[in-house]
Amino acid sequence: MTLKGGLGPDIRAESLQHYDPETLGQVIQDGIPGTAMPPWQPLLTQTEINWVVDYLLTGEE
Repeated sequence: MTLKGGLGPDIRAESLQHYDPETLGQVIQDGIPGTAMPPWQPLLTQTEINWVVDYLLTGEE
């Protein structure tokens, strides 16, 4: 709920600045094998993934 991590890493905007939008979108789309990060491509459209990327990188809705 706070985006500070727990099961996964801290995903607040200041912690994700090393990601460019395209790379972060790929992580959301494909997940990270061997971790708790699942692929979201089966459930989200590209437009929705882009919204999530923008939200995570800026912290704004």
